[in-house]
Amino acid sequence: AEQHLAAIDTLIVNEPETEILLGRSAGGDWKAAAQALQARGPKNVIITLGSAGAIARFGEQDISVPVPSVTVVDTTGAGDALCGAFAAATANGESAEIALRYGVAAGSLACTVLGAQRSMPTAQAIRKLQAS
Repeated sequence: AEQHLAAIDTLIVNEPETEILLGRSAGGDWKAAAQALQARGPKNVIITLGSAGAIARFGEQDISVPVPSVTVVDTTGAGDALCGAFAAATANGESAEIALRYGVAAGSLACTVLGAQRSMPTAQAIRKLQAS
């Protein structure tokens, strides 16, 4: 797995996946965990933290993004929504930080609908949540 980490531009993992890759508990220090994962090769690391949002290490910059206030119905698909929205925003030329904020908003919106596929938010819905 180590040789594959060096080939990754942006690694996006949740809490359990982070600890599996580290081979140890993060002890709740997700910033240090992101730095440790980045030291293994990925240029950027994002760790999703559920209701605590996400933290990231982009190059030498540490970023923490809280979740917007939403009524959670089902968390299925939240990580997928975050990853898809992050990738779309990045592909549209947004900075990594703006793309992560967009992704966190998308993941939050996905939690407001039951099920995975039907919970994927539109760009318009994401922007509306970010503006509130």
